[in-house]
Amino acid sequence: PLLRFYSTNSHETLIGLEEYVKRMPKNQDKIYYALGHSLDDAKASPYLKSVTKQGFEVLLSGDEIEHLMFSRLPAYKYKREDEESERSYYFEEIGQESHGNDELQSENRNATIEFEPVCELFSKTLGNSKVQSVNVNVRLKDSGVPCAIAQGAFAMSPAFERMMRAQAVASGQSQPEPIPKVLELNPEHSAILTLLSMTKDGEMNSHLTQELEPMINTMFQTAVLRAGFELFEIPSYVQSIDSLIEEKAARLKELYPPSDA
Repeated sequence: PLLRFYSTNSHETLIGLEEYVKRMPKNQDKIYYALGHSLDDAKASPYLKSVTKQGFEVLLSGDEIEHLMFSRLPAYKYKREDEESERSYYFEEIGQESHGNDELQSENRNATIEFEPVCELFSKTLGNSKVQSVNVNVRLKDSGVPCAIAQGAFAMSPAFERMMRAQAVASGQSQPEPIPKVLELNPEHSAILTLLSMTKDGEMNSHLTQELEPMINTMFQTAVLRAGFELFEIPSYVQSIDSLIEEKAARLKELYPPSDA
């Protein structure tokens, strides 16, 4: 076959789409894939576990040419031995809004209502230039990350965004502004739960909101990098990391004070 990929079930051997579809469980109707700068990045996607725990195999890609290709692939048509007629299997990147069964979608809606104050805090802190929306996604529960960037079916991928910027530079045009992202929060991460407890009793005062701003910005910037997008706030991101290191060092000094010489 012309198209061959590594997958969550095939780390060392490339597989074709026919082989992938043949071993799909009956309740799977899409071909799922994960993108990254490398295969290791694709394997580290915060959305991966929510798909594989359902028994679904995920194609892995660390090639930017493949990233552009995936966004333009038509449905793969194939007739499985256990089916009467040929079916069209559409490609879907994990992390897209349409992924998930009705039960998961209902759980997402309920969680978004519960965490609405936290979503509003993120939206207000980050602003419309950075995020187009902030919501909760229960698919992130097993990821270990506080938040992640979701890429909708019609959103610009990291690879395509980099290509557009390179074309602008090559033609002497000004670089386009970063496109606002869809940010999704993990409802079981300790940082998000802490923010929920702080916002449950009403709006926080402006001083506390300012205190939380660096942490929220750092979580967003980390999610942007994890998703493979370019980060255009390197100085502020580095400063926030330095501050976290300094705070951790101060905390360790309190816990383990130096002994007198």
